[in-house]
Amino acid sequence: MEHLNYSRQLVRHCLIGLDTPNLHAEQRLKLSSVIDLHGASTKFILPNGGRLFDDKELRSLDESVPLRLPYPFIALEYHSSGIEREVNDPVGWVDGEPQFENYGSISAPKRVVYARERDGWIVVTIAFWTQCDGNWRILPECAIPIINYLNRKQISPSGRPGILTAFQQEGVPKSDYMDEIGSLLCFLNILQCSNVHIERSEPKKVGQKIKAALPFDTYHILTIGSNIVGCSGATGGHRSPREHLRRGHIRRLADGRRIWVNSSVISAGRGAGVISKDYAIAVSQH
Repeated sequence: MEHLNYSRQLVRHCLIGLDTPNLHAEQRLKLSSVIDLHGASTKFILPNGGRLFDDKELRSLDESVPLRLPYPFIALEYHSSGIEREVNDPVGWVDGEPQFENYGSISAPKRVVYARERDGWIVVTIAFWTQCDGNWRILPECAIPIINYLNRKQISPSGRPGILTAFQQEGVPKSDYMDEIGSLLCFLNILQCSNVHIERSEPKKVGQKIKAALPFDTYHILTIGSNIVGCSGATGGHRSPREHLRRGHIRRLADGRRIWVNSSVISAGRGAGVISKDYAIAVSQH
């Protein structure tokens, strides 16, 4: 997957901003905070749209169990064209109201989401790059409680549960946050699967001097255990379903574990086979 380096681009913007004469103290604090978050965060690159797997129901998350990050500080980077989801599909719900991204007003293809745990909350800092002026915008912080963060009694027509979120400044449109918060929860959702792992991935046939010059020091990828795959036999009888593709999905086992099941072909001729398709994201640790 292409390394976006959005967090580094954002930091350059912050450093330039800190040199602005008579910069307001609150703005200086915001820019400095982003620089610190960049340095502390393990960085993940998500697919276009920010959803590695868009499980709308977030079935692997149990809101009665504390929500945890894979590292103390993480940064998610992704590109969004604004057309990855249907227009009538809200990116989230706030106070019982659906939140939609207004793609007609501004194009913000570059997204960065910083997250960290603090005092019973997942504190989130969101930044996006706007194409109209080539500038980065940093939103005031928001936070998700680590317990009871989903309202499963409040389900959107598309099947998404409500997300309980606290906002630092109430004047900022809530819709500006929800796509990024949804990407964070989708990311944590897939990590709950017991057969999904983070593995270290070093560049091949690269000397130490070249490694030192790379944009990030260490990379990782999410991998899915090969011992659990989606296979289904076919008898060829008149009741057998037509050959079709079963998409990758999350399965809850009887013992409570959640696993990721790879895509598979059902009733493929005399039997079924696993489709060799990777579901992986790149991660770098600065």
